[in-house]
Amino acid sequence: MMRKNWVWLKIIIEMKLEELFDELDFELLAEMANLSSKDTGLPMNIYVSDDSIKNSPRIKVQTDHSPRFKKDHLLVSVTISNNPQVIGNNLSKRDEIIIKEFIRRNKILLTRYWNRQIGIDDVVDGLVKYTPAMKQLKPAIKEILDATNLEFLTEMANLPSKKTGLPMNIYISDNSGVKHGPRIKVQTDHSPKFRKDLLVSMTIDREPKVIGRGLSGKDEVAAREFIVRNINLLTQYWNKQISIGNVTRNLIKHQAEVVVEDTEKLPSLGFTRLGNELRHRKFFDQLKLYND
Repeated sequence: MMRKNWVWLKIIIEMKLEELFDELDFELLAEMANLSSKDTGLPMNIYVSDDSIKNSPRIKVQTDHSPRFKKDHLLVSVTISNNPQVIGNNLSKRDEIIIKEFIRRNKILLTRYWNRQIGIDDVVDGLVKYTPAMKQLKPAIKEILDATNLEFLTEMANLPSKKTGLPMNIYISDNSGVKHGPRIKVQTDHSPKFRKDLLVSMTIDREPKVIGRGLSGKDEVAAREFIVRNINLLTQYWNKQISIGNVTRNLIKHQAEVVVEDTEKLPSLGFTRLGNELRHRKFFDQLKLYND
């Protein structure tokens, strides 16, 4: 009799535990963003989250190819790293290869979302979708592509046009692990997506200098004016005195083009688009005196 009662008690405990784990899964997934096949090119859904979950960077992967999530679907975790590790044993070998390649291609983007540097819309817009061709890349080509991930960008914060008013993305960082002076990265095209091959550096000082080629004259003027207007904020972030949240809340945005004839009044205006190089030079000369 005692043995029979013990068997029933064991069954009840197992059922309750299963219910509890289901609830925990749902609570966890409620705080995770679902990326479907059409977003990723993968045959299964994946779920991404930020670092409010107290473990190393990872994503959740659905082990079946159903477009909908159900309680009985099994989920496994996969770490976000150069060598992704599957935590769990229910993912097919084929799916494991696919998801690892996908993570390697999107490691920077997923890491930045984990670190709360970008939003989920930025992730969806910037994802490199999985394609069968990824599996066929020769090792040498894959090595080159991996190098383009630019590890330093995991430490940089993206400031898109909507935050800066500039027509291009810029990237800012602190002075961790660098030996040069304060600078930012500027994208030379106006695409909302990150392009490693279209980046130049600009120094953060009263007379910003461009390091690299490809930035148009108009964009250079806009970026220089933006840096000068926000020099204190950008310098404080570089020196780790403020957070990225402080930067985005207090940025002085670049404004639309304004042609000004009276250059004597330039320092008291917002951002202006100067008609020629002479006015541009005079603007910075006057601004320097104005800020001294």
